[in-house]
Order: sequence, then structure tokens, then C-alpha cells
Amino acid sequence: MNTLFARLSIALLIIVGMMGTAFYVVDRINTRLYYEELSQTLNAPIAMYVTGQRQLITDGEPDLESLRDLASHAMVINPTAEIYLLDNDGNILGHGLPPETVLRKQVDLAPVLSLIGGSLALFGMFIFRRFMVEKSIAHVVGFLTIIGSALSLPIIGMYYGLHEWTSGLTAGVVDARFIAIVDTALESPLGQVAMIPMLAWIANSAPPHLKATFFAVMASFTNLALSLSNLGTKYLNRIFTVSREILDPVTGGVTVPADYTELGILLITVTCLGLLLPMITILFIQKSPLRSQ
Repeated sequence: MNTLFARLSIALLIIVGMMGTAFYVVDRINTRLYYEELSQTLNAPIAMYVTGQRQLITDGEPDLESLRDLASHAMVINPTAEIYLLDNDGNILGHGLPPETVLRKQVDLAPVLSLIGGSLALFGMFIFRRFMVEKSIAHVVGFLTIIGSALSLPIIGMYYGLHEWTSGLTAGVVDARFIAIVDTALESPLGQVAMIPMLAWIANSAPPHLKATFFAVMASFTNLALSLSNLGTKYLNRIFTVSREILDPVTGGVTVPADYTELGILLITVTCLGLLLPMITILFIQKSPLRSQ
């Protein structure tokens, strides 16, 4: 009896400890997210003030004196605010802080790009809502496949020098970075929009007691598609040789030279496969008994 009681006590103690740890971790995460949201809300007016008060780039060079003056005014409003001037890569061009307090030379712009991508995804859902309601899943998937393939063309074009032509034509405005950002921004909503018809079909067609099972099966198919994509990437990389330069960490010599001669053919092949395989699948389903009535 004492042994059983001891085992039950230990098990209960472990469960309580795990629950307490989980609650502590969740509370810490929520506190951090709340602090970040509050900081963004409080600093939003300062950001508007900073962007509207001064011209911080003059003749292509950062005006550090104006930046320091602007940073001092902003820190009067909020002493914890730090003002940095960044380039397109996130490199810090200037700031209004003592040099010894700045511990990094670059700011990660991935969260900003993620926010832009998420916002564009919501905007894309709003724009395509009527199209998704009125058209069948086959029409929606086919349309998104064609659009996705079309948006791959600028990337292929940049391999063959499209950005050099557009940059010279627009005085450097439409360069490689501009094309890549716009192309990614236009492409980001497509993945979210493609999921909506499938989810709507499950909600409408699946039996009430099997909806969760249908969702799980579709999620499994999504994971299978990702696995097949990884396998396809692996085998395509065996057919088309593309390698980046690798340096020896000791001598600094080149151990593997960069070789991008087959990258253009690889991009074209991937785009063609990304267009043809879904369209062939749609045609096959439409002609088979599996077609929805």
C-alpha cells in the first residue's frame, strides 16, 4: 500500500510540475508578446514622426548629423527608443547612439517581410473571395497554378539579365532587389488562397462525424506533397549541377568553386514542372470518376 501510495504521489508530483512548467513558459511567452505589441503601439507615432520630419539620405549618402538631431528629439518623447538608418539589406548606415552601445551591424528584416507577406495574404483572400465562391476547386487551383508559374518568370529573367535592363531603363529604381521583393509580395497570398477551397470543401462535403478525420487526411497529403517536393529537389540537383563557392576556413582558399551555369535551365525546368503537373492532374481528375458532381 505504501509503495502504491508513493508511486501515485510521485506521478502526481510530476504531473503538477509539468503543468506548472507549461503554465510558466506560456506566461513568459505571452508577457513577451504583450510587451512587444505594447512597444510597437507606443512607438508607432514616433516612427511616423521620424519618417516625416527629415530627409536622411542626401545624394545617396546618409546625413548623419540630421539623423543624430532627429534621434535626440525622438528620445525626448521615449527615452528607450533607438533610431537606426538601414539600407535594403538591413545594414546599419547610421544611428544616434554612443558607438560603444551598438553591438550589431545589421538588423534582421525577416520579421518585417513576414508581416508584409501576411498582410498581403489577407488582402489576397479578400480580393479573391468572390472568385473562390463562384468557381470550382479545379478552376481555382488551375488559375493559381498559372499565376504562380507566371510569377516565376521574373526570377528566371533575372538570371539572364532582366534586372540589368530594367535598372538601366529606370535609373536604378527597378533593380534585382525591387523585382524580387515585388515578385515575392505578389506570390505570397497564393498559398493561403489555395488552401481555402479545400477547407471549404471539407466543411461542406465531409460527414459531420468525420470532419476532423478529413482535415487530418488533407494535412497528411500536404505533408506528403512537401516530402515529394524535397525528393524532387534532390533529384533535380543531381541532374543539374549548381554549387556555391566554399572557402577553406584555415587557408581561405577556394575548395569548391561557384558554378551557376545550369541554374537557368534548372529554373525553367522547375517552372515547367510546377505548371504541367498540376494541370495534368486537374485534367485527369476532371475526366475520371473521381470528379465531384
